[in-house]
Amino acid sequence: MLTYLLWPVCILMGLYCLGILCLLAAWSRIPKADFYQAESTKTALPFVSVVVAVRNEEKNILRLLESLFVQNFENNNWELVVVDDHSVDSTWALLQQQSKPPISLRVFKQRLGLQGKKAALSLGIQEARGEIILTTDGDCILPKTWLCTMSKPFLAKSIRPPDLVSAPVCFITNDTLLSKLLAVEFASLIGTGAAAMFLKVPFICNGANLAFLKSTFVAVNGYEGNAHVASGDDEFLLRKIKKLPNSQILFLKDRAALAYTKPPGSWSEFVQQRLRWASKWRLGNDLTTMSLAVFIFLVHLSRIGLLILLFQDENIYCIASALLFQLLLDNAFVGNVLSFFGQKRLWYYLPMVWLAYSFYTIFFGILANKNTYEWKDRVHS
Repeated sequence: MLTYLLWPVCILMGLYCLGILCLLAAWSRIPKADFYQAESTKTALPFVSVVVAVRNEEKNILRLLESLFVQNFENNNWELVVVDDHSVDSTWALLQQQSKPPISLRVFKQRLGLQGKKAALSLGIQEARGEIILTTDGDCILPKTWLCTMSKPFLAKSIRPPDLVSAPVCFITNDTLLSKLLAVEFASLIGTGAAAMFLKVPFICNGANLAFLKSTFVAVNGYEGNAHVASGDDEFLLRKIKKLPNSQILFLKDRAALAYTKPPGSWSEFVQQRLRWASKWRLGNDLTTMSLAVFIFLVHLSRIGLLILLFQDENIYCIASALLFQLLLDNAFVGNVLSFFGQKRLWYYLPMVWLAYSFYTIFFGILANKNTYEWKDRVHS
């Protein structure tokens, strides 16, 4: 019986390894921002609106503002629009204290009767004066080259202005084991999403570092159809945009556009975050996303089966070789992403993450279908 089960498992694992090889090749070929050369050196920079939705970010908002106030972008050519989503801490007061920032800063309160990140972003985008919209999160820190770098694809002479540009996000690590493990896992997600975009099968992105045309956002009716879902402003928008005829979706693999954010600070925060992320996979009607979710679930279930058989099956050397080959492939891919992030030292934690990943993928995949989760002091289902 075990022999018969090994065949479908081997086929799944073979497809998985082939997929990782494709991701590795794609990641190495993603162009940097310099690839998108402007029409001429005198091309006028577009007016850009940075839109941020915040809730209860009193510990982080000033760091974000400081990183934005020093951007090496023409001050009269961009604005910052911040929408407060009914914060119950001092976030709104801190925003109002920014009376004379070096750039155009406009702050808004979320409308009464509305709540959630999507509603706040929709208000900010509606109020934005720029055709190019950049979004980030209240707990991010951005390099001073962020705005300039993110704008380059919209000035390129080789392509028409993209509908959506995704860029890298990196976890800031500290001395805790949790932060290091999460940084490794997060790097694998960012790298996978980036490579998938290069291969023209986009399915994941991160709203902490995103750019898109306001006209495209309007064309797909924004977040209409999924506004009731607490999170997913990034991925649901991506799914809608990719359905447009001849849509142009890019990943900008450039350290000058790298956004830094904090990982969950505790195991309980980690669980709530993963429940929130996992809940998005079962929503929407995107066939690619749903098929991939099922495939990944089966791959990790098969890997757990192989790990169990490793201690009791007569094909122990064959199974051990297959698992080792997977580990080396995964490590090669994630190691490349970590090197790009400047976190190569985290390579030592890759085997630990690899071993645990299958178990918690299955755990959260099942749990997300039934459980509620907490986000920003609100309970969501």
